[in-house]
Amino acid sequence: MATNTKQTGSFFKSSYFWKQLGFIILTFALIILIVGFTLKLFTKHGQSIGVPNLVGKSIEDAEDITDDLGLDIEVIDSVFMVGKKPFEVIRQYPETGVNVKSGRVVYVSVTKEVADKIPLSRLPILYGKSYERKKKELENGFEIKSKIVAHQFDAGPPGFILAVIYEGDTIINSASRRLEVMIPKGGTLEFVVSKPDGGEVRIPDLVCKTLDEVEFFLSTIYIDPEYSDVDLVNKNPKRSLYVASQNPSAGSQMIMGEKVHLTVSTSKPAICVAVDEPIAKDKINEESKIEPKTESKKPEKKEVKTEIKKPEAKKPEIKKPEKKVE
Repeated sequence: MATNTKQTGSFFKSSYFWKQLGFIILTFALIILIVGFTLKLFTKHGQSIGVPNLVGKSIEDAEDITDDLGLDIEVIDSVFMVGKKPFEVIRQYPETGVNVKSGRVVYVSVTKEVADKIPLSRLPILYGKSYERKKKELENGFEIKSKIVAHQFDAGPPGFILAVIYEGDTIINSASRRLEVMIPKGGTLEFVVSKPDGGEVRIPDLVCKTLDEVEFFLSTIYIDPEYSDVDLVNKNPKRSLYVASQNPSAGSQMIMGEKVHLTVSTSKPAICVAVDEPIAKDKINEESKIEPKTESKKPEKKEVKTEIKKPEAKKPEIKKPEKKVE
């Protein structure tokens, strides 16, 4: 046992052992280096390329850039965009700055040359709706522009759509809606919009009415009041002021949006009292006067007839014979 232990210890201390151990280590190191080199050769491990920014460039320029870097490019989608040139890169994957291997495919989306067309049937209801609201819907949802080309009087609220025109033709109004018309993205629709003025109205009699009553009525026919004494109107409650005169006068035709001139007073004008109160009394007096006239007419006629027959026929007969006696 002792001799075997001595032999083993001397073996590990011998130069032969260390030479063999060194040879084994060197062999494994060479194998690792060879495997690593082979992997790099076939997989190009450690070699990476930063993806360039292709957005905003034409597809031709993007292809040249990727070719120079050893990358491939592929168009996967095309979309029409208002204000963009055709065949312009608008999206890419991988994104700018990402490290990839040579030969990696960069996927891009580009713009179309021809605009997508939208049938009128797909658009929201436009007639009778608020222009400002529908303008936003068309721009945000369909990339369609809006433009007001005319205003027209309408009794309804102002700023509402009365007609829609495209390329000179009326495609929407109160009577029809041409659903077959195609509107391209980026196209422009023209609108006729309502306005409160422009129509003619007949001015009623405003005299003797309170100012708050008059202002409310004028607002319903889109006529504006103006006052001879603005301070008086500002300092007193409108329910305590009365219209003393108006210009134009009652019954005149005015265009909506024009102004009627009013003279106001703090007390009800005398003409208003004279007009309002005696009406009932005058009617009663007129009715009472009619009855006695009908009753008195008959006897008056009878008395006249009897007076004419008796004295007028006899007097001339008496005077003639008296002259003959003399």
